[in-house]
Amino acid sequence: MKRSRLLVAWLILLLPLTAACAGEDPVVAPSPTVSATAAESPAGDPLILGEGSTGTGIEYTLVLVPGDPVCVQLRQTNGEGDFMLCDEPSGQDFNGDQRLRYAFGGLNPEQVPKFVIGITAEDVERVEVNLAEGESPAVATQSSPAVPERRFFVVMLSPEPAQHVLAVRGLDAAGSTVAGFSLGEPGEGSPSPLPTG
Repeated sequence: MKRSRLLVAWLILLLPLTAACAGEDPVVAPSPTVSATAAESPAGDPLILGEGSTGTGIEYTLVLVPGDPVCVQLRQTNGEGDFMLCDEPSGQDFNGDQRLRYAFGGLNPEQVPKFVIGITAEDVERVEVNLAEGESPAVATQSSPAVPERRFFVVMLSPEPAQHVLAVRGLDAAGSTVAGFSLGEPGEGSPSPLPTG
């Protein structure tokens, strides 16, 4: 009788301890959720791909939005404007180039200045935007450990003078075109993939 009471007492003491161990198991513990908003992202967060200013009072952040599909969003830091591009089938795909996706947009009602944002292949080191006149703005692509097989970019186009975009070109480390589209002169039709290699 004494022995059975002692056994019951030990079981009562052991039950809370085994429950605590089960809750600490990393397989059982709930996984943390990933925030896709710039406001909730701490400094150094892999979701923040870049920051900048237009020089006319608009400050912006390029943010990775994880998911299926992965997206990239350009946001005004004050929350007043944004636009987004996702890595999914679009009107660009009928041309056969799925190595670079891009979108044009702005962060204010006037859409000035205009930006080009995009998602591209991991071997694209730089993106260059060829204009009808003058120099072609170019930027280094950004990577994130959250999506290691893709790279991201934002290019701001100067509003003065407004220019027609001839091509969006992805370059590798050697400077060769490995992705992108030719938009051609105004009214020439649909974008077509650039020759690569």
